[in-house]
Amino acid sequence: MPAPIVDLLVESESVVYVASGANVFKSVVTGWSPVNAKVGAINMLNIADNGDILVGGTAMVSISTDGAASFSEIPVPVPGGGAIYVVADKDYEDNDLIFTGSAVAGAGINRWTVGTNTAWEPIRPGAAIGGGAGTLSGMAMREDVLYGSWSTGAFAPSGAERSLTPDAPSSVIALTFRNVLTAGAAAARFNRAPQALKVSGTGSDCTLWAIDTLTGAIMAYNDEEIGYAVIVAGQGGWREEWGFDHGANNAYRVLRNLGFSDDHIFYLNSNGPQDIDEDGNDEVDAPASLSDFENAMNEVKSRIGNSGTLIIYLMGHGLPSQFLFDESCDCGYSDGCECCVTDLKLKQMLDEFPNGIRMLIFINSCYSGSFITSPLSGISDPNRNRIIITGAHDDNERWGIFGTSAVRSSDRFWGNLNDGLSVKDAFITDTWPGEWWHLWLDDNGDKTGHPPNNLADDGSLAAITQIGVPGTENLELTHWLFVGLRSPGELRVYDSQNRVTGLVNGEVKEEIPDSIYDEQNEIVVIYSPSDTYRYEVVGTDEDTYGLDITFIEDGEAAAFATTEVPITTGAKYEYTIDWAALSEGEKGVTIRVDSDGDGEFEETIVTTPPYTPSDPSPAGGATGVSLNTPFSWKGGDPDQGDNVTYKVYLGTSENPPLVSEAQSGTAYVPGSLGYSSKYYWKVVARDNHEVGWI
Repeated sequence: MPAPIVDLLVESESVVYVASGANVFKSVVTGWSPVNAKVGAINMLNIADNGDILVGGTAMVSISTDGAASFSEIPVPVPGGGAIYVVADKDYEDNDLIFTGSAVAGAGINRWTVGTNTAWEPIRPGAAIGGGAGTLSGMAMREDVLYGSWSTGAFAPSGAERSLTPDAPSSVIALTFRNVLTAGAAAARFNRAPQALKVSGTGSDCTLWAIDTLTGAIMAYNDEEIGYAVIVAGQGGWREEWGFDHGANNAYRVLRNLGFSDDHIFYLNSNGPQDIDEDGNDEVDAPASLSDFENAMNEVKSRIGNSGTLIIYLMGHGLPSQFLFDESCDCGYSDGCECCVTDLKLKQMLDEFPNGIRMLIFINSCYSGSFITSPLSGISDPNRNRIIITGAHDDNERWGIFGTSAVRSSDRFWGNLNDGLSVKDAFITDTWPGEWWHLWLDDNGDKTGHPPNNLADDGSLAAITQIGVPGTENLELTHWLFVGLRSPGELRVYDSQNRVTGLVNGEVKEEIPDSIYDEQNEIVVIYSPSDTYRYEVVGTDEDTYGLDITFIEDGEAAAFATTEVPITTGAKYEYTIDWAALSEGEKGVTIRVDSDGDGEFEETIVTTPPYTPSDPSPAGGATGVSLNTPFSWKGGDPDQGDNVTYKVYLGTSENPPLVSEAQSGTAYVPGSLGYSSKYYWKVVARDNHEVGWI
């Protein structure tokens, strides 16, 4: 084999490829077999996830699909020419996407979809590399992260950069390359251009390797871009603990799916063990207490360095300016007790981290907004990179019995992050009206939070913050079922074994595994439902009732509601839901009616609910609305022949009065509104089967 060797690629224990001159040499039993790669002098080799060999040469790129037996060149030269670097996307087998860069000064980074593109797409201008003075000297790809090393001269500073979204459409690319191999970092100092950039590891265990071309030393850098996380599941009554554990455990699953290894997640929960990934090991690192929380924060501080991402998720009970690790403590929640952390104490912990640390802090508890708004002790700070999300405003309790609404918001947010959304999009996507009135986000440090439907001057930092690398692992989020009755009546949920949870002849039953019933609020919750269920309403008076059924899976909610259904004492209404059919727009609701309570169902209805009233105008949070504005929405029904009517509620209270009943049109004109007034409104859609949506 002629010298010099330019690059070496290991495919397996028995197959090695070596680049020298214009040839690629493959190890075979009898020695080395050379093949011309058709790109002139070779600069770099790379192997894709399907085994294709990519070669970067002089201004050109070629690909072998047969183990280097032959090569086909991409017919268009890479912009900039010169020595070319090339890497395949993580999902190359599915998307045929490759990335290239040129070692010529001023050249940038480009991409090409094999079999589709006719021209190279620029994704990183050369003027931006190395602060505007850098020349590319290496490229590497690890999962969804693209790395490029650069130099500004023989003895000038050199380093490397990263992008977390190299495969995003070029029209929306906002690459956030950051220096990871900098001249100022003692463990990654280059005297001359780094060469032969390589990467190893998975998830948050990622190491970059390069050669210092002056000394010949092999340099290593542990990239901690994925970051660290501290998750806390607070303790309360046994019913609340199920919800708190569920929300915290799903947050853990999402972070693992985003590339956080177990040793980068500190999970505090006094209700252990929690084998979340089902590997036989307990994921809980310590109980939920102030000292254990401080220990976790100090450990992260000792590891994270001067840049990176820190995620803090606190789920549990709260009081104004306090998060409670243990609600049952009898100390009165005094400052310094192990049972709680105050906003001031948390602020002191956070302020000990370097300003370069980007933080996502989600406090999901009652009164958690006070952590934003407290004038002296709040954690909101304009000089820090902090995104703060709270599950309630500073003056209200977390809505929803047993934390069910808190769990719903939690699963929705983490599920959106799991899908690769930015923090801002995860906060605002697929919200429901209750969240508009309770959730807050603050990321500009002005001690003012804003709801998902009206972020105002917040959201800029959250919009450019992407957490981790989606798809690193594939842990499924646990799902749950919520059933609520608006009386009068007894609510009963039965599984396939006829076990019941609810109220049966005045007696509370909780026979279904992992289920709870709240008699005061007439709610059934089933965590991790794994059966088919039927839902019964039995009348206890002559009146109307409403029934809400919500199934949440992977953070996404499917819901059914029926409203203002007439019922008499002893009458029974039985519902079964085919969620898969509903998701396809097919008839998925079966209703059986025993109107006289004699045990015989006289009527069976199979239907689809009317469309949920959508696209409201004026939208929630709208300001500057005309005093004579009409209120309108979109509606209708997927079932031909079904008639839909609407009830409109409008007023200046959070529970506005009924102003229009049984109207068929999708607009309401109230007349003149009050000047400088805040109005609330909602629309209830109902078909002729008494099935409807709010």
